[in-house]
Formats: sequence, structure tokens, C-alpha cells
Amino acid sequence: MLISPKAAASVAALALLCCAGWRVPTAEAQQAQVAMGDYDALLSDQPAEETHWTIVPPQPPLDNPMAPPAEGPMASPADLAPTYDPEVQIAAAFCPTGGCCPEPCRACRQARLTGWSVIGGISSATVGHSNTSFTYAEESQLTGGQLKIAHESSRGGGYRVAFRSWDDEISIQGSAAPHLSSQANVTFSTFDFDLYQRVWVGDTSLVLGAGVRAAHQEVDFLNGSNPGFGGGGLSAFLEFRRSLYRSELSEVSVLGYGRYSQMLGTFEETTPGFQPTAAMGIAETGLGLEYRRRLGRGDLILQYMADAQLWSSSNLGDHALLGDSFMVGYQW
Repeated sequence: MLISPKAAASVAALALLCCAGWRVPTAEAQQAQVAMGDYDALLSDQPAEETHWTIVPPQPPLDNPMAPPAEGPMASPADLAPTYDPEVQIAAAFCPTGGCCPEPCRACRQARLTGWSVIGGISSATVGHSNTSFTYAEESQLTGGQLKIAHESSRGGGYRVAFRSWDDEISIQGSAAPHLSSQANVTFSTFDFDLYQRVWVGDTSLVLGAGVRAAHQEVDFLNGSNPGFGGGGLSAFLEFRRSLYRSELSEVSVLGYGRYSQMLGTFEETTPGFQPTAAMGIAETGLGLEYRRRLGRGDLILQYMADAQLWSSSNLGDHALLGDSFMVGYQW
């Protein structure tokens, strides 16, 4: 049998490969070599076939092998950055500026109000009285103070205790009762324990709350007569807060509130025409400004509030308080 020169060359090449310790690639090995062609191309001068690349789709995560593979284009690095749901995870740690960014999200706005706060200050008020037995002298001024301690969660729920009091000696005029002195020491005081929930509407927060209140009112005449009221009851209130200016270090906001309390109690002294027990209602409202400034790990707080209160009872008549307050505090 005659062997063609090309076949002889092929046989010689195979013999040389075998002598050198090389083996002919198997079918599996040939398929694994993507950049190479078929076996004949290895032994000839013909170029290898064109390489075809296959894009492997994303695989399920290792922690959930049964999950279906992701579909669609591959996410960019920006899309892979962690995101936080403000309705679920609200904390100052999630805010790049600690809740002070120029246009904050709900989480940033809430973060600045989250935590403990203590604020106190001085108050002054002009008092008026509508009882027919006596009236206060014009421009009768009362001075006092107030203190609030509160804690608010990252979801806007909170509680607080507050104490407020006015106590001063003022003049009485136009008395219809000769036995009453022309000077009296007048006291108004309240103590509150409140539960509340803050709700955000855009850049404005509304605080809805209710609580229990204890109140004390006394008109202590210098001749020894001291009609007064002491009791307790329930109260409900609505507050709002709107930011006017904000920077990374400071914020200016307008504040407002309205509150009504209804209480039952006893009069500390029974005189003719007075009932031993009676009801007391207190309606109040206020409007003011607040300035916050980053200081340490929290905020320094300065507040000014102009407010009015109306104390109404069947025996002591109506007492109107119109004044303002200056307060300083800290939140952390």
C-alpha cells in the first residue's frame, strides 16, 4: 500500500509527539481549550476556528442556593451601596451629617430630635381675674419657672415630665369683700406626665399626645384667708414644629402648641359661697422660636415662647395668664 507524503508526515509527527511524552488531547480536553480548534487544526497550518464566549448569568447567592438567579443587567456599584429604610431604621448613625444635612430625609429630621432632653427657664405673666369678689391691680405681674425632661425614640414616640409654676405677691383692687387684704400671694402651678407620638408631614412635625396633670391654684391674702384649688385630671395636646433655617451646625424653627386639661379637686379653704369640691379647666396655647446649635454629642437649645392660659372654675372664677418664657436646655 502506498502512503502519501502528507500522511507520512502526519504519522511522523505523531511518532515524535509520542516519543516526547505527549498524549493526543481527548475530546473533553479539546472542549476545555476554548482558544484552540479541532485536532486537525493542531497538526496543520490552518488557523483555529473563531472563539465563542458565553456570558454566564448571575448565580443565586451562597446563603440561599434555591433562590432564582437575578434577571436584567448587572447592577452598578452605586446600586449595590447599602440603603436604609427610614420607616424601619431611623438613627443618627445612619445620617452622614448626624441629622444636619441641608435637605434631610425623614430619618435625618427625626435623628436630631431623638434621645434625652432637659430644658428649663424663667417665665413671667400678667394675671387677670373675672371673679366678682375681687380683681387684680392692672399690670399685675407674676414670675416663675419651668422644667421639662423628655425622651423620644427614633420612631417619634416619647414621654416627658414637666413642671411649671408662677408665684408672686400682687395687689388687689376693687374688692367687694371688706375682710380681704389689698395684698395677696398668688400661686399657679402644674405638673404633667405625657405620652406622645411625633408625625412628619414634609418638613413639619406634629406631636399628638395625652397625659395626666396635677394643678394647684391659691390666692393667699395677707390677712390669712387663702382660697385655693388642688386636684388632678387628664389633658390632651397638639404641638407643631417647622424648620425655618438649617445648616450642618445650627437650626432655627418655629414652635406652637395647644392644650386643654380637665380636672377634679377640692378647695383648700371653704368659705361662704364656696363648694368643697369643684371642677377646674385649663386651656392654653403658645407660639415661639427655637434655636439649636451642635455642642459636643448633642444640641444646645434656646427657646422663646409667648403663651396664654385660662384657668376656669365655678368658685374661683376665671384667671387669665398672658406672658412669655425664656428657656435653655440640652438634647443628646
